[in-house]
Amino acid sequence: SPILTRLYSPSEFGIFALFIAVVSIFGSVINGRYDLAVMQPESDEDAAKVFCLGVGISLLLSLLLMSLVIIFHDLITNVIGDELGIWILIAPISIFLMGFFNMLNYLNTRNLHYRDVAQAKVVKSAVMSTIQICYGWLLQGSSGLISGHVVAQLSANLSLISNVKNQIFTVRSMTLSTVLEQAKHYKNFPLYSAPSALLNGVSTQLSSILISVFFGASTLGFYSLVQRVLGAPSALIGGAIGQVFYQQASGYKKDSDAIHRLYSKTLRKLVFLGICIYGPVFFLAEDLFAIVFGEEWRVAGTYARVLVPFFFLRFVFAAVSTIFSVYDRMEVELFLKITLLIGVLWVFFMYRNSEFSLFLSYYSFLCAGVYALALWSVHRLIGERVRT
Repeated sequence: SPILTRLYSPSEFGIFALFIAVVSIFGSVINGRYDLAVMQPESDEDAAKVFCLGVGISLLLSLLLMSLVIIFHDLITNVIGDELGIWILIAPISIFLMGFFNMLNYLNTRNLHYRDVAQAKVVKSAVMSTIQICYGWLLQGSSGLISGHVVAQLSANLSLISNVKNQIFTVRSMTLSTVLEQAKHYKNFPLYSAPSALLNGVSTQLSSILISVFFGASTLGFYSLVQRVLGAPSALIGGAIGQVFYQQASGYKKDSDAIHRLYSKTLRKLVFLGICIYGPVFFLAEDLFAIVFGEEWRVAGTYARVLVPFFFLRFVFAAVSTIFSVYDRMEVELFLKITLLIGVLWVFFMYRNSEFSLFLSYYSFLCAGVYALALWSVHRLIGERVRT
């Protein structure tokens, strides 16, 4: 990032953030959230069927999105801006790669291939950074940021697929009817978890689209760097802890006391790590961003200070949020995401004409409040199970 911020302008980062926003909104639900369901079956054969189900749904929906993007290309670019241009046509491919990676990610996690999952994420980051830096050094424009992201997604998928191909292709009972049986058995994931994830993506990424519309691409560029920096702990550390938590909690599904102990232990670690990571950022944000990313990006440090409470609570909640899937209570998570989306839209409606720093303060306060409520909901759900 310190190199990229000296090769690309805030405006170019803003265009890249717009592309990521579009991809992220659909990418998390393109497989119907059957990636989470991969952890549920007792037999590996049924898990393989759920995997194939999720990949098939991802492929079909991605092809549908590609058709819609081709047909309505001009309308879409008029709404979100002409900056993306040809890259909006690449978005369905990136969305499919994201859905495919999520399926591979959870199947590898089910098989306890934690090291391989971690290595895949490192490969993805290394490939993306290399391409983005080389492109920015030799050429100009946001195309380097976007192409680096797409190629990195493909690399991450290729690094994980070898672990599971034998498991998939050796299932003798793999027929369309048996796969559809799994779809029916785990129907709550597309019914509740998918809308919840979609709303979460919309509430999180819609802000990038609306910031671009109301405050401009440059402002979005500063905001996107803050998202990239403050969101990294959730994506790497919190995501890894969350996957292990989900795998272990799924194994303890019938032992509420064991899940409670696991939750308490995980929560203490997350809070400690969150304070160590976000505490220094809160007090030193402006100078840190200016030194690390260049003086031009000092204003991003100001934005980071405002957003620290929101990202801290999101870091803690994201790792334990899968408890709703373990207990098949995705409707609670869905309600929380609806609340977050309504709140975000309200803040934009009320403060879209204000100074961006003022708008950001209200936005951070609202999101932090919703994630605090979400953590309380997790705590209460686990407590109820223990008492019963």
